[in-house]
Amino acid sequence: ITWSAKPGTFQMIVEMEQSVFSGLKRTITLDLEEEKIEAVQFGTRTGSASGFGKFGSSGAAIINVDVAPNLGKTNDKAVAVVIGNRKYRTKGVPIVEYAERDARIFRSYLTRTLGIRNNNIISLTNASYAQFREVFGTEEEYKGKLFSRVKKGYKVFIFYSGHGAPDVDEHTAYFVPTDCNPSEIKLTGYPVDLMLKNLAKLPTDDVTVVVDACFSGKTDQDEFLIKDISPALLKLKNPEVIKGISFFSASEKDQVSSWYREGRHGVFTYFFLAGMLGHADKNEDNKVSYGEMDAYLKEKIPDKVSEISSGQREQNPTFNGDESKILVKY
Repeated sequence: ITWSAKPGTFQMIVEMEQSVFSGLKRTITLDLEEEKIEAVQFGTRTGSASGFGKFGSSGAAIINVDVAPNLGKTNDKAVAVVIGNRKYRTKGVPIVEYAERDARIFRSYLTRTLGIRNNNIISLTNASYAQFREVFGTEEEYKGKLFSRVKKGYKVFIFYSGHGAPDVDEHTAYFVPTDCNPSEIKLTGYPVDLMLKNLAKLPTDDVTVVVDACFSGKTDQDEFLIKDISPALLKLKNPEVIKGISFFSASEKDQVSSWYREGRHGVFTYFFLAGMLGHADKNEDNKVSYGEMDAYLKEKIPDKVSEISSGQREQNPTFNGDESKILVKY
């Protein structure tokens, strides 16, 4: 079968019928892209003991971050939760254009590059409030679905792409489930602090949280999630830093997290993936530490956001955690 279609997102309906069962019908959402020619260089890195090259292109050109390098690893002692919240049910809450794509590609890095088994990854698309509570637990019961999968010594990874919002009274940050009403964030949002406190109760001290969201209450389209509220009220306290948790966030608490339309990702996710490809490996030792990733994000993201917003917006990623920890080994 030969199909012709323009680049973008499209849906394919698959139907199967057979006499021995009643039939199957599924709708599959796919991304169609123009093929990019990419040079992958090996043996060109000076100062590297192995001479192993970075994956993808470099410099100002678009880095093809959508193909996770398969390093042939298997990590049976690792568990992850990946959430992409693109489409919201509450009227007036805009979509997060690349959230599902961010989550899907990030998951491929967890499996192909870090070696986490597919059945050890909880993936949620357009996650509801009930699903947040089911996975991460509640104030009264911290043993959610994630807790049941984690054992002593495990590595845990959390990735979220979607909306965040503030509580304008207490100035605390919330994840925005897809059935959330941001104007009633205390009742329908999931607190960032609660997630961190429950993650700290896991039987491991190796937890990494990567969040491509902002909590200022403003979107990439310069819309406010909370209606009829002065921007002056949308100020946040810093989330509590908890030992054993490394927390990467796309922007400072009062900033907006931007989309990189040419790269078809959130700006933060795009550069995080590029960093995992090896572009963050500043000392060229074939390892990317958390400190190197932090430095790479802080170097690249502000300039890119200034470029795509014609100097009208600032975005400064943040990190709290152990800079010496290693994220990727090649």
